Amino acid sequence: MSGPTIDEAIALVAHAREVAGHSAGTSRLDAWVLRAIGVPPQDATVLDLERVILRSKNRGTRATYANRIRSVFDLLNRLGAINNRAHEQLPRLSMPETQPRPLSDEQVRRLLDGMREPHVDTVRVALLTGARSMEVWAMAGTDLLHGPNGPELLLHGKGGTELTVPAHPTVVDVFERYATLGRLFTRYNTSHQLSQRVGEEMRRVLGTHVEFHQCRHTFGTRVYQATGDIYLTSRVLRHASVATTQVYAQIADSRPREAILGLAG
Repeated sequence: MSGPTIDEAIALVAHAREVAGHSAGTSRLDAWVLRAIGVPPQDATVLDLERVILRSKNRGTRATYANRIRSVFDLLNRLGAINNRAHEQLPRLSMPETQPRPLSDEQVRRLLDGMREPHVDTVRVALLTGARSMEVWAMAGTDLLHGPNGPELLLHGKGGTELTVPAHPTVVDVFERYATLGRLFTRYNTSHQLSQRVGEEMRRVLGTHVEFHQCRHTFGTRVYQATGDIYLTSRVLRHASVATTQVYAQIADSRPREAILGLAG
């Protein structure tokens, strides 16, 4: 089996990611990994793949590279483009445990008072849903639903998953003000651009280094502090495993709706 060239493999993977609803950033990392391997994926050896992982001395970055290589090679095998299983011989590298970096109540107040639109609305939504940048970027007017217990928000998550969470009144207000069936935050061409530009605006207001993703950390920390329930916190953060959520317990029986609606808007 000859298999695709590097450029052909990149195109195949990018198309599959787009269909699955992945962000442009995912495709960029896929392309970087395939080019870094240096040979067509059908011809890559375990040694070729290990060389890519060893490009970094950082444990977390190495784990990211290894996971990305496995994901790309699994995808190309499922597509029938290659039958090379060299990635299955790579060691399983775990990500180092990282602590959430929630914003303080004072920082949140300053951001909501000092940020410009539409940046401030993306922060409002992220603080009250725990949505990732790609989920905020993808939000459309049709995602606000009328559930049996009140307003709900449909989030388009990782890997094309769709999950529904209770919608805080402030989130409902944002959707109603934009009054569109299409995407709310059309100023941003990609989720990466949203994260970058909103992060810049957050840093302008606070005068210190913060990132948009800290809004999600803030949401998770608030829910855990309000409920003391790690399983509920894992559920509303939409973590695949409660083990991922355990770090929130190191920072400091309600239902998800009560936990979210109890947050300050």
